[in-house]
Order: sequence, then structure tokens, then C-alpha cells
Amino acid sequence: MSVIITEEMRQAAAAEAQRRDPNIRHHFELNYMSGRERDVIGFLGEFACRQYMGLDWRRGIRENYDTIDSGDILLPGNKTIDVKTETMPFDVLMRLVKGQVDDDAPYGRRLINAEQIPLLEHYDYVVWGAFPREKNERWYALGYLETKYILEHYQATTETPFGSSYPEPCLNIRTSELKNLRRLTRV
Repeated sequence: MSVIITEEMRQAAAAEAQRRDPNIRHHFELNYMSGRERDVIGFLGEFACRQYMGLDWRRGIRENYDTIDSGDILLPGNKTIDVKTETMPFDVLMRLVKGQVDDDAPYGRRLINAEQIPLLEHYDYVVWGAFPREKNERWYALGYLETKYILEHYQATTETPFGSSYPEPCLNIRTSELKNLRRLTRV
């Protein structure tokens, strides 16, 4: 259910974040984490997801970042995965992993920025994972969904299910609908 982050992964993620920096545009701004820190978290999530799936985490590192990628992970049969990684308070993450956070409560939804919706057509699956905000020593798999299902069942909105607004239009995916990532490792 989780992957321990190694020092080698950290160094590779920092190096990749620096290499990609000129080509990245962030879709969400956060007051508790810089853009570079978020880039590192994103790479760590990709590396951890590959390892979780029994793949060599180093194999997905790209030669360059001049264009948008065709997927974070390539599975047999040319199936592609986009990995989304977030951070949240440790206690919330542990409750989320145990299924104790209601979909309509804060942290109950997994987000995809509306500007990323056209990219979903290039992927077969979206995988979500998270780090405790206090320390990014362990990545937790939250689950996955088929992109076809996401595109058929969700619309971009700024309204949260708990009475406030998201800062940007996004798809807000119910966590209860995510499938166990172990199922995807057998695809």
C-alpha cells in the first residue's frame, strides 16, 4: 500500500525537477509549497508508483521535457498511466487510506485541473497517490480509474461538494470510486 522513498529517488527527483523547470506550468498554486518542491513531489510519486507496480522506477525518466509526455508509465499492450501525487496532513492521509474520509468532505476528492482534461485522452488510466505533508518519506497508493470512465462521468467545476470553491475549475473525483492499484498491476 506504500513505498518508502530512497535517497537515490530524492536525488533523481530533484535533478529531474531542475531539468524540467523551464518547461513546466503549474495548474494549482499552493501557499505551503514552492513550484520546485511540487515538481520534486510529482517525480517522487511517479518513481514510487513504478516501484509499487513492480517496475524499475528509473526507466521512466525522460531524455528531455521539450514536449508533453505520452504518459508517466507505459504498461504492456501500450496502456499508459498518468500519475497524480498530492500531499496532505498525515492524520488525514491515514484516514483517507482507511476509507474514513467521506467523498463530500475536505480531502474526499481527487482533483484534475480542467486544463489537463484534453491530455486525458492520451492516457488509459489515472493513478492517485499521496505523501504526508509533514514528511515525504513514504508514498501511499490511493487508487486508479480508467480515463474513459472519468471523461464520461465527471464535469469540470469550481464548486466543492462541501460548500466552498476550488481555486481553478477541475474534475473532482470521488475517492470511493477509485480502484485498488493492485488490480492494475495485473492488467
